[in-house]
Amino acid sequence: MKDNKHGWWGILRDAAIWSLAGVAITAIVFAVLQGGAAVASVAVGGLAIIVLSSLTLVGIAAVWRQHRNAAVPLAMGLFILKIVLFGMALTMIPAPGWLETVPAAIGAIVAIVAWQAGEVLAFARTRHQLYNV
Repeated sequence: MKDNKHGWWGILRDAAIWSLAGVAITAIVFAVLQGGAAVASVAVGGLAIIVLSSLTLVGIAAVWRQHRNAAVPLAMGLFILKIVLFGMALTMIPAPGWLETVPAAIGAIVAIVAWQAGEVLAFARTRHQLYNV
């Protein structure tokens, strides 16, 4: 694999691609097994994770150049905020009648696992550039 020459933005791109691919494959499986509502549910669960995870990386990328020492505390704070926001969304926003909970949960889990895989692999190809090693 090529080195990531785009820093945090490249990590964001790769993690999003991995997650979108994982959610798309999961949606195809559910399309075959259960139909349209399950596909939409997978998409909702997966996209919620992708949006919230993207916000974390956008925050890190935005402060990295000017306030590098704040990046780790910011990342931790944004991670906690992401979990809180997702929990609030699950409890405060009523689920539409068509939403199927199992496919939505599986879509979210696939998005999380794929995001982490993409993030780790991209970071491994970026690390020496970020820290000038």
